[in-house]
Amino acid sequence: QHSQAIQGRTLEIGDATYCTRFDNGITHQDILHISPDDPNATIIGDLAQDDVLPRDTFDCQVITQTLHLIYDMKSAVQQLHDALRPGGVLLLTVPGITSIDRGEWGDTWYWSLTRTSAARLLGDVFGPENITISVFGNAYSATCFIQGMALEEVEQSFLDVIDPSYPVIIG
Repeated sequence: QHSQAIQGRTLEIGDATYCTRFDNGITHQDILHISPDDPNATIIGDLAQDDVLPRDTFDCQVITQTLHLIYDMKSAVQQLHDALRPGGVLLLTVPGITSIDRGEWGDTWYWSLTRTSAARLLGDVFGPENITISVFGNAYSATCFIQGMALEEVEQSFLDVIDPSYPVIIG
């Protein structure tokens, strides 16, 4: 829906999957990773820490399913804001209704959000007039997701219904 924003100097977390898939004129791609062992990372560090990201640099940031792993979410959002160039765009997703990862991320899975908490968190930093919040999911998709069902096992048309009372993903 917002692929036209993925252009100029971009930042993505962990890898460049979405930026590569939806490239609309990327001139420079950065990848942020917490681990210095990641060979593809161009920036290493904790997103909540000052000066990990360069200021006024990015035209677009694609930050998917990451903020819930950062205890100090507000600082992370502030760092993302400060790293955007004027007119830059943050494309962000966070979990709503979700199970907790049992693997490598389980010990740092601090939060799940609602439309209201996401709007407040982002609005406090970006200004409420500068954000658009979308909710994706419904009771059926939440149930399927929590039960670990594969896409091939579910009725696709039921997934397309949006019910804000059952947010699986918040964007």
